[in-house]
Amino acid sequence: MQRRPRFEQGVAIDTSRTVAGGVRPLQLQAECAFHAYAEMRLAAQPLEAPAPGIDPRERGMLLHKALELIWEKLKGHFELTSTDDAVRKWMVGNAVEAAVIAVFRGYVPEELRLAVDREKFRLEQLIVALLELESRRPAVSSFT
Repeated sequence: MQRRPRFEQGVAIDTSRTVAGGVRPLQLQAECAFHAYAEMRLAAQPLEAPAPGIDPRERGMLLHKALELIWEKLKGHFELTSTDDAVRKWMVGNAVEAAVIAVFRGYVPEELRLAVDREKFRLEQLIVALLELESRRPAVSSFT
């Protein structure tokens, strides 16, 4: 009769090295054996907790894409300073709207629409303020 392998055993510990974590493995073992095994031997990490609103990564992508689109049109400091404030605000609004389309691939989920509208307003205010600050700075000449 063949002997069946036992699956009650976990991953073997490398006894040639010291187990890291101090008393943490013992503390976890006392609380929950599976938690100790998962965290200490398998190096399992908790999943991200979902948060309401727009994910910070999406916020960053929106800002980055909007700035990219604006600077593609402006090209440099001279164009920035020679652009009227009303035109600049119009450009920012269009760039933010295009960034939303690019980041959300043309479809904003229903549950995020209010948050996206607030974020668009916030981005427009931030970018207009940034462009105002940049227009007051002296131009940097290139050394070629």
